[in-house]
Amino acid sequence: MDRNILVIAPHADDEAFGCGGTVAKWVDMGARAELVVMAVGMGVQDETRLIECAAASMVLGFKSATHLFPKKEARLDTVPMRKIVTKLDRIIHSDTYDYVFIPYPSHHKDHKITHEASIAALRLGAHYPTNVLMYEYTYPDYNISGGKFYVDISGTIDRKLKAIATYESWVREAPHPASLDAAMTVARMRGLAIQVDCAEMFHVVQMIGD
Repeated sequence: MDRNILVIAPHADDEAFGCGGTVAKWVDMGARAELVVMAVGMGVQDETRLIECAAASMVLGFKSATHLFPKKEARLDTVPMRKIVTKLDRIIHSDTYDYVFIPYPSHHKDHKITHEASIAALRLGAHYPTNVLMYEYTYPDYNISGGKFYVDISGTIDRKLKAIATYESWVREAPHPASLDAAMTVARMRGLAIQVDCAEMFHVVQMIGD
């Protein structure tokens, strides 16, 4: 599989919860994956979060992980949108990515900003054709219209959970949404939809046919 993948995450851990199983599966099949994390830490746990992210990236097979705004977690709204879009634009258009995974605009302001900045930087239709998918979280979903894209991650669910578990400073005990149990429950629910053990589901922003 000759795929070039870019994952844009609001925070370190969103990539594991949102599309960790798909990244691990596609990397095993020969894809190249890169991670961009928008905001890391609030000054107290910066080093811990960076270490955890590096460990999770190794588990999932990311070739690189770029952190754009240190100490801006939960404060991404203090960064001018133009600056955010410009940084993302440079990364997105520095290479040809076949798939770009972005977050859906959840209740968290950092997620909303990351989503809006990603769409702005991608400039769909103005540049090269790219498949753009929105990944979900273990928090309650929003009503998002449009198509859905499923990936069978039955063979990589263990890697997904292992990557999530590396974020010891953030992962909570069940029944909290940020728990291993929650991640497994969602994977099984998505798997049920396509009659496999475990799956990840994505909302389609744009898909280019062969």
